[in-house]
This record gives sequence, C-alpha cells and structure tokens, in this order.
Amino acid sequence: MNQSSSKYGIQVALNGTKKSQEFLEKNIRVNQQEIYQLAAAYFGITNEECCGKNASVNNSISRQLQNTCHHLDELERCVKPDIENRFRLPSKKHFMRCYQCHKLVRNPHPTYLFCCHKCGELNQKFRHYGRSLAGLNALVTGGRTKLGHQIALKLLRANCKNVVVTTRNIESAKEIFSGYEDYFHWKDNLKLVELDLDSLNLDERLNNLVNELVSLQSLDILVNCAAQTIRARDKSHLYGEVSSVEQTNRYGDPKFVDHSFTNSWHVRLADFLQQEAEECYRINAVAPTLLIQKMLPLLSKSLVSPYIINVHAREGLFKTKKEDLHLQTNMAKSALHMLTKCLARKSDLVTESGVRFSVHGCDPGWFSVDEYYESESPWVVAPLDEIDGAARILFPLFAELPGCSPTRRHFYQLTY
Repeated sequence: MNQSSSKYGIQVALNGTKKSQEFLEKNIRVNQQEIYQLAAAYFGITNEECCGKNASVNNSISRQLQNTCHHLDELERCVKPDIENRFRLPSKKHFMRCYQCHKLVRNPHPTYLFCCHKCGELNQKFRHYGRSLAGLNALVTGGRTKLGHQIALKLLRANCKNVVVTTRNIESAKEIFSGYEDYFHWKDNLKLVELDLDSLNLDERLNNLVNELVSLQSLDILVNCAAQTIRARDKSHLYGEVSSVEQTNRYGDPKFVDHSFTNSWHVRLADFLQQEAEECYRINAVAPTLLIQKMLPLLSKSLVSPYIINVHAREGLFKTKKEDLHLQTNMAKSALHMLTKCLARKSDLVTESGVRFSVHGCDPGWFSVDEYYESESPWVVAPLDEIDGAARILFPLFAELPGCSPTRRHFYQLTY
C-alpha cells in the first residue's frame, strides 16, 4: 500500500517521525470545519437546509441541520442516502483523519462525511438494525430528548409490548412523541413517568417508580440513559429560564451553553465544587446502581435473558487521553463503567428460570456539540447523530449478545 492508493487509509502515522514530517510537508490536512464547509458547498447544504422530505441530500451534515426530530425522521424515511455522489477533498494532496478509526484518508464516506469508507459503511449498515421485540417490556431513563428519545423510539418501533420512559418533563415528552407519523401504531405501548434523579432521597423516588411498573409483572430491558453532563444548561432549562431568543436544538433545549453561565464542561481542578461533583456522581453513577437494584425483582421474572445496558461515555474510559477538564463527569462515568464491569461478570444475576442476565456498557459516540459555548465548539456539527448513538446502545440487544464487561464502542470495539 502506498500513501495515496488505499480506499480505507494512508499507511502513515502522524507521530513526529521523519516519515511523518516528510508526509506533512508534501500533503495538506483538512480539519473538521473545512470538511463541513467543503461538503456544504458541494452538496448545496446551508443552515437553512430544506427539512424532512424536501431536503436535497441525506448525509451526516444534513441530518444534523434538521430543525426537529420529526424532520430528521422524515428525512430518513423519504430521502435515501446517495452513496454514489462521491464528495472529494480538493486534491490528491489533501487528507483527513477518520473520526472513528483515526486513519488518514484521501476521501470520506459519501454519507458519513467525517469517516473513512470502512467506518461509514459500518455506521450505515447498523443505523436501522433491529429485530422484533414483541411481548417484551422495557424501561428507558432520560427518554425525552436526544439519545434517550431515539432509544425509546427504536424500542417502540421494534414492537415492544411496553416502553416506560422516565423524564423530568412529561408534557414536553408527550408533545415530541406524538409528532411522529406512526405515533398511532405504538402510542398505547408508551408510558411516560416523571422522574428527577437530582435528589438526596433517590430511594423514595425510585420506590415510586417501582410502584408505577408493578402492573408490568416483568421487565426485560433496562437502559440507563439519564445523565448530567453540563450543569448550567440543565438547571436553567429545568427552571424555565431559557431565553426567547436563544437557539434551541431539535428537542427544544438550548443548543449551546449560554456565555452568562459557568459551563461545567470547562471547569478545571481549581474551580472544582463539591456540590457539582456530588450531583454529577449521584445522577450518573449512584442512580443507575440503585435503579438496577430496585428493578431486580421485575428483571428476575423475565422469560428471556434480561438486558441491562448502561450508557457509557468516552469520558469514563481510562485508555483515552485526559486533561483536568470536567473531572466530575470523567469520575462519574468511570464509576458507571465499574458498575457494568462488576455486574457483567456476576454469575448469580439470573432470572427465576435460571437464565443469565446480559449486562452491557455502550458508548454512543460523538453525536452532539451542545456541551460547548457556541464560539468554542471544535466542530460545526458532530460526526454522528442521535440515531447513530441509539443504534450503538441497542446493538447488543438487537444482536442478542451475551453480557460484556468492557465498554463497547462503534459496535465491535471493546475497551476499558
């Protein structure tokens, strides 16, 4: 393989060696913002991109620019990804780094514009992967918006008998779910339950949730998705302080962190606060642990292998580069990873009929830039969207994989 011939990657590592320096002297790297600008111009995509079925193209950029989750859904149904319309970098000297595998490539995938061909093909293959879940009961925490919402939607469309979705804002969740074209096909299978995990008395709140689920008699799927990444945005939204002129994402939440707030994503050790850390740890690690504990009696009554899927994150991995930013999130997500590792190997987690639980921790990938101030976002749009994220979270369930203690990334990668 030479530096310019491979469809899947250039055999050069940018590691400061002489070979690396020679490569950089002869070639031009294209960053994420430049890829966005080049692709937007090539496909004729603007921030005022026609939405839903009126969109001209279905790719990773046009998906991110859909105004609502219903437009995104309509885009998926009505506009087929054009895998023949090959977007190219300006010349044979230009190259980019694949978001997913980090290989250097000359040309991106035609749909996943920030990925190489191999990774893009994998993403497209599993974006709508699934199987029938008829007769099964599922619980998804944090299901009103983005990742949790798309997870719940996939479960409903897989014909789950009951999908219980927890949220802090039931009215908003009702409005969002009812906007889908196929809502009347699965609306009777959806149950919305109010739950706020930011509480010093989690035990009482989770007992109330258990009481809401008693009528199900069994639980087959538990997805711990509710999380807190950014304190400033969450708290302002919770108390109704969103500005009328503020940009919102397609679920009605602020699109970027307001500059008037201290963004916990950028907090370093010198500004580390006990209250912030305890709140983050409580929501991201303690609550999922207690929820699994409370749900064990219902999970044990499952007639199949019950699935517990914890939503992990890159921030909780040890084998990734770290700085002293958002320490509280890194610590809490690492704790959640440890919970998964312990439970996935615990042999006595079996149903009343003797079937082993399937416990997984999955990383949804990078699908949002909402955690940044608008002027400081490293990418214009994220390389994936929340449908891609939901596909990754539910992959072990749909593929019927046994429990696994490492974090599962990009479907097949296992890491700590």
